Amino acid sequence: MCSYAEGKNDHPRPTKILSRTSLSWAWQNSRDSTKNSGARGIDGVSAKAFAANLDHNLRLLSRRIADGEFGFSRLRPFPIPKEGTNKERLICIPTVQDRLVQRCMMRHLEQRRLFPILNNSSFGFVQDKGLRKAVKRTLELRHCYPFVFETDIVGFFDTIHRDKLVEKVERALKRHSLIPLLRSAICTEVKPDANCDAKKLVSLGIRQGWGIRQGMPLSPLLSNLALSEFDLAVERAGIPMVRYADDIVLFASTKSEALERGEFIAEQLRSIGHSIPSIEQNGKTKIASKLQSFSFLGREVYFSKREGRYIQRISEKK
Repeated sequence: MCSYAEGKNDHPRPTKILSRTSLSWAWQNSRDSTKNSGARGIDGVSAKAFAANLDHNLRLLSRRIADGEFGFSRLRPFPIPKEGTNKERLICIPTVQDRLVQRCMMRHLEQRRLFPILNNSSFGFVQDKGLRKAVKRTLELRHCYPFVFETDIVGFFDTIHRDKLVEKVERALKRHSLIPLLRSAICTEVKPDANCDAKKLVSLGIRQGWGIRQGMPLSPLLSNLALSEFDLAVERAGIPMVRYADDIVLFASTKSEALERGEFIAEQLRSIGHSIPSIEQNGKTKIASKLQSFSFLGREVYFSKREGRYIQRISEKK
């Protein structure tokens, strides 16, 4: 367990933010309070078992937080097949109480808009935005530009530089009481088990000391913070972009401009330790001309001759 008291801890404790009342609200509005609850973490405690003694568990949890004795447990690995391939992707499962605390933290951070992640380009895991608005904006831009550069960030979550992310958190929040817990969440590792040993974790892209793990409630919010300066650089360059987590589409007036803009974002990402695939046949990085379709967020965006405009539909792969 990575105690949130580790390292620099001259911060006040988040007794009000993570009070019993706040934790109770987060529980009642979580998936774990429903019949479709999440899976167990490494402690083996199910959401049903946690709920069976809910009042006691919430009081104990809030007391441990107030006393500085709470820390996030390691994550349980759960490989799942990647759609349409013979590969797997890894979901990392927190304990029930850990994801409850993270949901409560996330609510506070989003409501107060404490991270500098709001911009015109990023739509994933952003309050008042989301998938539908991302697709809508993509269609709007597609009608204005004849060329599209589509790509994604290679192994995005697992290649995030933790130290740089912690610096961004501390720069944004100053001496905020949530900083030690955010630092703890960022440094949380996966615990190998019989179904996913250390060797398999490495094969799935997990490196100790790097990345934030997919499966933690805080990971999407933190991933947007990790790319906040990238988003700002793209906007300052005047490049129309839609980004949803690690999926990116850029828009351009000519093919050469699309290539230039693709190189620009590749360089910006390289500067913070990320990369995009090179353009190759059937690769993830492609350029679509005016009448060519492209896929984004599980949608195929294409020109309908019958309707005389660009429309979208669920892609065949999905």
